[in-house]
Amino acid sequence: MGRDTQEVLSVGNTVIVPSSHYEESSGADLQGWSGIIRQVFIDEEAQLPQEIFVLIEWDFSKVSNEKLHHILKCYQLDQEWSTSVLPLACLRRSEAPFSVLSNEWAKNTIGNEYFWNDFPEHCELIRSVFPKINVDQSRSPYSFWEQALAQELNYPFHANVIYPYENDEGDLQLNESIKISGIAGWDLPLGVFVQVERRKRSYILPLQDIEPAGSDSQNAWIEAYQIWLECRA
Repeated sequence: MGRDTQEVLSVGNTVIVPSSHYEESSGADLQGWSGIIRQVFIDEEAQLPQEIFVLIEWDFSKVSNEKLHHILKCYQLDQEWSTSVLPLACLRRSEAPFSVLSNEWAKNTIGNEYFWNDFPEHCELIRSVFPKINVDQSRSPYSFWEQALAQELNYPFHANVIYPYENDEGDLQLNESIKISGIAGWDLPLGVFVQVERRKRSYILPLQDIEPAGSDSQNAWIEAYQIWLECRA
């Protein structure tokens, strides 16, 4: 299929990069890399004809030297390594299976081996969430955090909003003080959620969007979770 004809691809399709295409941040050649499409969009600022792009989550079930170089380079640059934005035209559909659960555990292994030790004040706390070598990988890593945070945090406690929500996302403002009343489950890609109260109104927010303002031990657990998230992006 020539590049003049774009294959019809959508969110949830597994895809592969069939020929050389260099990742802008790390310089890695993505040829042969596979993953799953998470978003399809058009660059509204591009000149006509506008090109279609996709956000692809890479499959890290096997980590080649090229992938490891990409991971470490992006980490050093404080840029995301688990996803890339690519032109749809450089991708082809793949019949290879993609396991979201297996990929989440693969990213956990990468974090453990390469990144967690960069945070000496929190790395042992992170590892304590996954205490066994043969941890049950039929559960998501997020479910382990949900369980640990439900047990270790004392509710309610105060926090501040650190994400700049848009007007159509609600009336919570950046740096606003809120009260956390409990854990409210988890989901991909936003992770663990918390129940939030402010001025007699209730909200559900991703835990990554708050800054704790409680005791040192409370703060340490939330900071450890947020570092764990950063190490798998």
